[in-house]
Amino acid sequence: MPQTLQTQCTIVGAGPAGVLLATLLARKGVEVVLVERHSDFEREFPGEVMQAGCVDLFEELGLLDELFSTRPVKISGFQIFHRKKPWLDLDIESLGLRRPYALNISQPRVLSMLADQAKKNPAFQLLMGNAAVELMMEGARVAGLAARSASEEIRIRANLVVAADGRGSTVRRLASMEMRRSDPPFDVVWFKVPPPEGAPLRARAYFGHGQLAILVPPRDGLMQIGWVIPKGSYGDLRKKRLEQIKEWIVPFYPEEVQLQIRKHLTDPGQMVLLSVISSHLKEWSKDGLLFIGDACHPMSPVGGQGINIAFRDAVVAANHLAEPLKKGPVPLDVLKKIEREREGEIDRIQKLQSAPPRLLMNRNWFVENILAPILPPVMKLTGQLPKMLRTMALGITEVYPK
Repeated sequence: MPQTLQTQCTIVGAGPAGVLLATLLARKGVEVVLVERHSDFEREFPGEVMQAGCVDLFEELGLLDELFSTRPVKISGFQIFHRKKPWLDLDIESLGLRRPYALNISQPRVLSMLADQAKKNPAFQLLMGNAAVELMMEGARVAGLAARSASEEIRIRANLVVAADGRGSTVRRLASMEMRRSDPPFDVVWFKVPPPEGAPLRARAYFGHGQLAILVPPRDGLMQIGWVIPKGSYGDLRKKRLEQIKEWIVPFYPEEVQLQIRKHLTDPGQMVLLSVISSHLKEWSKDGLLFIGDACHPMSPVGGQGINIAFRDAVVAANHLAEPLKKGPVPLDVLKKIEREREGEIDRIQKLQSAPPRLLMNRNWFVENILAPILPPVMKLTGQLPKMLRTMALGITEVYPK
């Protein structure tokens, strides 16, 4: 016999959007059940850059000390190299932001910290190791969720189900929601190795001849390396010997990084594929069901936006949902207000994200030899580069917790 629960809000997915929304709602006295299919937070997350505006948001939420207790590393700027020669060097301080840095965070530690904050509220329950298997319906309205662990099934009736279960969302499939897809023509292979001595606290990218490689400043004794590959080519890559893969990867990096890759990339299992998706739902909600974060609009990794957009979704959703959830089923027009408030920023950020790969991975002779060398000074002179970077750091719309 399945166990049955009654709550005001069920959230599926304890990623950035889901766990912050649960924390904010529980703070406001809303009964929340957070359902997560994994048994803990200790897994690999490809994107772990928190922009300056998101750090400001955590201060407004009263969580800044807790955020820094997770031991993030400050990123002071970024450098881009074209055929190993400096192409662009930018200090975040030059953008005139309140905080002149981004953060390289440990997503498992941040999620665990937020879950601990939520647990301080008696209205909150966290069900780890439970996978969503069915949406419970009352006529055309979603009235709850069935989830299953290794040992039992649990049925949770709720005033609202929020799907925050990531780019491969099970709830999206269960609800037959339709996506508008515009997937970029590339994927990213991530792995971590110890950094060379004196590794800079700047993010770096290396491009040329249609190739793109990424370095994220070290944290916890490891430096994250990204290698951009044509979409769908990972299967062919894995068929090659590891030594062949390394010899393909290393030429774009400086010699000190090449040595670390050759020495410490010893097992194909160290490599994690991020299948790059950039899309969004045609409708973010239906009666009794709301989608946020990557479940609603998977983001490209360009510009380090995924975590930041997810947290901003959570804050806006909490602002609109807290009081209606206490009264009963949330009216559909409340869910549509959340969509209207967020969709403009998502659309503009996704369009901004689509531009850099088209340039940096272009094999056209004119682009590589004529356009690429003159572009940074032109963008600086016209003010377009600082404007774009401030947008990536702060977002487009103003998001404040209520």
